[in-house]
Amino acid sequence: RREAGPAPDAAGAGPGDAMVSPSLIFNGSISGFVGVLLGIIISLIVNCTLVEISISSFFSLYFGVLFVAVGGIILWRIFSQEAGDGIGSTAKRKPLAAFALLIIVSGLICFSLEQKWYRGLSAVLKVPIYVTLGTSVAFALTFSIVDLVNYILGFLQVAVAKPFIESASQVYMVLVASLIMGAAVRPPFR
Repeated sequence: RREAGPAPDAAGAGPGDAMVSPSLIFNGSISGFVGVLLGIIISLIVNCTLVEISISSFFSLYFGVLFVAVGGIILWRIFSQEAGDGIGSTAKRKPLAAFALLIIVSGLICFSLEQKWYRGLSAVLKVPIYVTLGTSVAFALTFSIVDLVNYILGFLQVAVAKPFIESASQVYMVLVASLIMGAAVRPPFR
């Protein structure tokens, strides 16, 4: 005999039943796997970039130019969006613009790094420099990947759909993840 309780809804699920479908679990698992894989790749790229910047004057100059250019492109991309677009609101523009300026500052730091100067610095001075550089590399890569995904999804969708990163909280999540990935790298001490 069945005990009396709340009746199931129209879909047949009772109030205690979970509303998780197998396709949601599968899609969530695939998304998580891809996210972990991208995080590992970005972390590896950040570490390799920091090593190259610290040991090679050519790569230091190369990444300096690259950082200034990428920071400028991100600033242009942020402020060329209209208010109704994905990153058009002021709540999203300010932190993104701050990180874009951080990337430009990192480019200027790369121009000033010299191998003799690098060897003479103490760990107290090296850590903030490499945290800034690591955060800039992680943010530039993360922003570029998210922007590329938005661009590709725009081509694949028939109707106009919401952008991949829509809310200010999602923007902050990308910024915090970039900050953690950039700050978690170990400076290449010698």
